[in-house]
Amino acid sequence: MNNQDQPFKIHPNTSLAHLELTVSDMASMLAFYGGLMGFQLIETQGGQARFSPTGRPPALVTLSERKDARAQALPLLGGEDTLHDWNYILGRLSLLRWDQAVGNGVYTVGLVALAASVLWGFSCSREGEPSA
Repeated sequence: MNNQDQPFKIHPNTSLAHLELTVSDMASMLAFYGGLMGFQLIETQGGQARFSPTGRPPALVTLSERKDARAQALPLLGGEDTLHDWNYILGRLSLLRWDQAVGNGVYTVGLVALAASVLWGFSCSREGEPSA
C-alpha cells in the first residue's frame, strides 16, 4: 500500500484560529462564505463582515474590503481629522491613480503566500508518516 492509498491525517496538535482576509469584492466573498462554505454571517460593520460556522460569536472568519485609497470610503478610527494612510502613502509616491492595481497586486501576493503555506503545511505533515 503506498502513501496515496492512505487517508490524509492532520497532526493532532493542529488547530484553526481566527482568519482575517482582506478582499476586493465583498459581495462575491459574502456569497462564497455564506453560501458555498455554509458559514453564517454574524456581523457587518464599517467595511467588514464576520462569519461563524455556528452563527454565534466568536467569528472564525473576518473579511475586510480594501482598495479604497482614492474613494476613501472606509471609516477610520479617530474621526474626520485622521489621516487616510493609503491615500497619503500612494499620493506621496505618485501612485494614487494606480491604487486598484496596487491593491490587486497585494491581493495576488497574499493568495500566493496562502497557497504556498497550505502546500508547505501538507508536505510537513506528511514527512512523519511511515512509507510502505
